[in-house]
Amino acid sequence: MLSELKKMENNFDTHINGQERIENRENCILRLTFKGLDTESKNLRSIKEKRVREMIDDMTYKFGDQVLGVHG
Repeated sequence: MLSELKKMENNFDTHINGQERIENRENCILRLTFKGLDTESKNLRSIKEKRVREMIDDMTYKFGDQVLGVHG
């Protein structure tokens, strides 16, 4: 029993309750949203927009400015 208590002694007073978890999560979100305007954030929307722009530029370079297809 004493050896188990010594093992648990390292974990004593490190428990985070639900309120602390919520506060930590909110602080993290605030830190992420409070980036300066000069920094570029890497979220899913910006990554998709960048990939679409790169794909359009690549296809324009390969095939020109032609609009062909079913709807074109």
